[in-house]
Order: sequence, then C-alpha cells, then structure tokens
Amino acid sequence: MGFVEASVIATRMPKAGSDHGFTLVELLVVISIIALLVAVLLPALSKARQAASTVQCLSNLRQIGYGVLGYANNHRGQLPPIDSLSSAFGAPRENWGAILIQEGLLAAAKQADGSFGKGSVFQCPDGIDRVSAVTSSDPATMTDGRGASYSALVGSTALGNEVRIWYGINGRRTDFLSGSLQFENSPWPFRRVPAAGGSGTDYQTKRITQIVKGYETVMIFDGVAFHDRQPQRFNARHKNQTVCNMVFFDAHAESIPISQLKNLTQAGMDDPNVLGQQCPYPKFRLDQ
Repeated sequence: MGFVEASVIATRMPKAGSDHGFTLVELLVVISIIALLVAVLLPALSKARQAASTVQCLSNLRQIGYGVLGYANNHRGQLPPIDSLSSAFGAPRENWGAILIQEGLLAAAKQADGSFGKGSVFQCPDGIDRVSAVTSSDPATMTDGRGASYSALVGSTALGNEVRIWYGINGRRTDFLSGSLQFENSPWPFRRVPAAGGSGTDYQTKRITQIVKGYETVMIFDGVAFHDRQPQRFNARHKNQTVCNMVFFDAHAESIPISQLKNLTQAGMDDPNVLGQQCPYPKFRLDQ
C-alpha cells in the first residue's frame, strides 16, 4: 500500500473515542417532522375513534331493538312498558331494561355497586357515566351533556338494584290529559304502567301491530329516559355532536343528523300535522 492510499484511508477512519451525534439543526428537523406527523394523524385518529363509537352505539341499539321485538313475540304482540310501578304487571318496580334482562332477551352483568347496565348494550360508548336528573333538571338543548347521562327510573326489585340505561324510549309517562284516560288514543308507542295520575289498575300497553310504519317510527334513541314530548331529551352525542342514533321498529338503526331534529318543539310533538312539518323523518307518533 502506497503512502497516498494509506493517508486517504486514514482520513476516512473515525478517530478512536470520537462520538458522532446529531447537530442542533438535524434535531430541529426531526422534531418538526414528528410534530407535522402528529398534526396530520391526530384528526384522523379522532375521526376513527368517533366512527368506532358510533358503530358500537348502533350495534347496541339494534340488539336492544331485537330484545323489544322478542318481548312482543313472547307477550302476544304486547310491547314492554317504559316502567312498571306495581307488582300487578308481573315485574315490580322495573324499568324496560330490567324487564328485558329478566326475560333473558338482553344481558347485563352485575357491577360492584350492585347496579346493572354499565359495560352492556344499555351503555352508549359516548355516554357520560353519571345519573341524569331529568325530573329536576332537563337538558337545555340536544347537545347538553346532561342528555348523555344514564337514567335509572325506578329500582329493580327482582334484580336487587337499578338498571342504568344510556338511551331514551319513545314514549311518555302519562296518558292522562285533563283528568281523563287517553290511552286508547295515545299516539306514543310506549308508556308507564300504570300511567302517572291514573287509577293504578291500567296495565295495558300498545301492541306491535299498532306500529304501522315500523321502518320510519323510532323505538329507542340516543337520549335520556323517555322524551315525554321534550325534544331536548334527544341527544346529539356522536360525530362531534352532529348526529343522534336511533333504532326503529323494524330493528334497523341509523344516525339521524341533528339538523333534522333541531326544529322540534313540544307544541309540535303534541300535533301530528305540525310534527310532520317540523320533522318529516323520522316519525315518533303512531298517527303520523
């Protein structure tokens, strides 16, 4: 090996004990690239998470829908009540979730505090883990967080504790208007039995055959308790609070844009013609 070749090799060989680290410029470039990737990926990850929770919620609602239809099949077409306040119905002090669990139509594991519902189809993945106070503090709007909390309308006597439900049911607590029984003409699919203000002896509920437009009529929805003609109880909790998930009486579930519900009023809920103008789809009343 000649002198020239040896000196060239020597210049290319790193010196013993020397360290080759990043320069400040190189480090700043790497940090900038990482920051750029995070900025690009975070919105995509957020959208993916929202989409996954929306799909899971729709799956929950479909299963609940099948459970309600299974109940009707077992009871000669009779729908379950919103809740039952007397043992005369055969399910003492139970809400509709407890009734479906007891009949083996839906499952929910007992939690450490003795309650049922959490971690089951009754819990919406975008729901809030706190009890609602609709009797004293209704949600103010359809995007109010209070509408994403759970309801436990009455304690479950048979199961030993309450069943918590993060969804609302299409009905009202009473069919008594001006002191007279209005159940036969009630436009809502579900009701409390006996109706609030009633005699305590009326346990009749609607039959599935009375739901003529099942593919358009809402059964269960993202919301709290039961709507009781209060539109703000429908809750937009998915896709950045832009949609409200619902299951219909034909057991299909879909995301309804909140823009289709924003014009609803209590006066409209009371009048099928006005309701049809405020919200052509979906339908809530049986006379629409």
